[in-house]
Amino acid sequence: MQLIIKNKLIIATHKDSQDVADKYPGCECIQWSKPLPPRGICDPPQKDPRSEVEKILAYRDKRRCNYPSIQEQLDMLYHDKVNGTDAWLRAIEAVKKQYPKVEMSKK
Repeated sequence: MQLIIKNKLIIATHKDSQDVADKYPGCECIQWSKPLPPRGICDPPQKDPRSEVEKILAYRDKRRCNYPSIQEQLDMLYHDKVNGTDAWLRAIEAVKKQYPKVEMSKK
């Protein structure tokens, strides 16, 4: 597992196979093989170190890490065209549905 850390707090985790280090500017990405300890009820609350904009735009990183690779998408598109299927569209829609776009409010 990869831990994404900002200001000494874990803000995200990813599978080892995902290359995500460059998706989190200003964060540290470390490999972790041990189980994460559960947070206890006595643990002090931890403030999320991300700015409001970073929190709002987090869906972008989640989508980026969960979309199939470009090679997989191109292969899906080819087979969809040849077979008259819609596997690519369903794969993309599933990620978009799981991580909906967040609109930033204009002040």
